[in-house]
Amino acid sequence: MPVWIKRLSSIALLSFFAVTGYWVSIVAQDATLFPIKTVKVEGVVQHINQNILSRAIAEDIQQSFFVLDVHSIQKQIQGMPWVEDVIVQRTWPYTLKLTITEQIPVAIWNWKGLVNGSGEQFKEEDLFSFANLPVLVGDDGHEKLLVKKLFELQKIFDVEALSIREIAMDQRYVWQLTLRNGIKVTLSDHTEEALVKQFIKAYKYNEISNHEKISTVDLRYQNGFSIKWTPGV
Repeated sequence: MPVWIKRLSSIALLSFFAVTGYWVSIVAQDATLFPIKTVKVEGVVQHINQNILSRAIAEDIQQSFFVLDVHSIQKQIQGMPWVEDVIVQRTWPYTLKLTITEQIPVAIWNWKGLVNGSGEQFKEEDLFSFANLPVLVGDDGHEKLLVKKLFELQKIFDVEALSIREIAMDQRYVWQLTLRNGIKVTLSDHTEEALVKQFIKAYKYNEISNHEKISTVDLRYQNGFSIKWTPGV
């Protein structure tokens, strides 16, 4: 076979593949031929608003199955309140699968949002629905520190009446605790755990007179603690 015929055949073959590839790419982008018909959400989703979720991905899912931008969808959902993590997958022939991990709140942050166990803030408008959670009060940027302190103290204040309702930290790293029974407890970073346990033991076993009338407890002393009772009670 002459060389020029071989070259012509090669050119024709390359042209065929180029045209075919172009045609396939055009067809693949046609959302009318390969539309997303089903959006499947997996995971325990209790607080994420389904309508907001639908609106967040509405524009993206108008694309064809093959050119659907899963990274864009992931970014849109990841930015929603209550979403801790999301995995976005395409499932042939027409399904978009969203595996969502929802935030688990451990406390209310400054009465303007919630905070998870990693000390990350997230928004929630109806905070009163979470009034059973403890409240953390401190400067923004100290969320991780206050959550860590909350976990440490919750293990110690294990008596139901002394469970923690609020923890506040000031700029001197003095901690002010408000317990469920109304008692306010002050301690510092230097307060020994043994001293805290000593107070709890004394309260639990009625070793403090009129313990039900205690107003404040100061645990910043080296070898003991001071108590104030509610006057006139």
